[in-house]
Amino acid sequence: GQLAVGSLDLTTPGPRAVAGSITSTSDTGASVAAPVSVPARGQIVAVTPASAGSWVSQAVILSGGGVAVTQLIHGPSGWAQAPCQSGTSQQWFFPSGTTAGSNDVYTALFNPTSTPDVVDLSFVTPSEVLHPISFQGIVLQPGQTQVENVGSYVQNQQAVATTVTTRTGRVVASETQVFSGTGAGLAIVPGSPHPESRWSIPQSREVSMGSTSLDIFNPGSTTEAVTVSTRLASGPLPAFHAQVLPESTWTLATSAQTRI
Repeated sequence: GQLAVGSLDLTTPGPRAVAGSITSTSDTGASVAAPVSVPARGQIVAVTPASAGSWVSQAVILSGGGVAVTQLIHGPSGWAQAPCQSGTSQQWFFPSGTTAGSNDVYTALFNPTSTPDVVDLSFVTPSEVLHPISFQGIVLQPGQTQVENVGSYVQNQQAVATTVTTRTGRVVASETQVFSGTGAGLAIVPGSPHPESRWSIPQSREVSMGSTSLDIFNPGSTTEAVTVSTRLASGPLPAFHAQVLPESTWTLATSAQTRI
């Protein structure tokens, strides 16, 4: 239904041109490859090769490397852009998402390896941790892509954090957040392959009629003491502190903080 048309932005900062291929695989199993060449210190936008199916994953294989690859999507709800992943993992973590109202979250799973994968999905909401049976033991054959509509089972939740775990093999995962209604929009949400003890966000901007927040997700089994330090152009501000329980999230609505 043309929810979002995709393309890839390839940029080479180095002094040599880089050539390779882009292979697109749809959720029906259709696959098509197209050659690609990025000029030295140049940039190209590669339109996703056409293939039958509703959802498409891309594998970009380049001789020589040194290329930054960014995914772009655009559709009736808006547009979004995010860097592509450069590796597979046994786990992926997504700290934010919402299925409230008519909003939708789609979790994409792609197996670019040569062996089958078995994948489980779990979801943390403000009230409980969910393990829907339909999202357990998902089998992905080599080269297969599959997209799950999270809102079909995790319904009307203001906040949804997602964990993707493989029983066997390694996958690439990402999410697409679709906002409906008056605040319609799209967001590509890259996953993190492992938790970190420190995250740095270089810039946030408060805009009229908008809001910002930070989503902190603790997927572990122990409580974590979390500190959020912020600063304005005029200098640092008093920090925010919270104890984040196991398998829970802390949403810090920075727009509502008077000190900011």
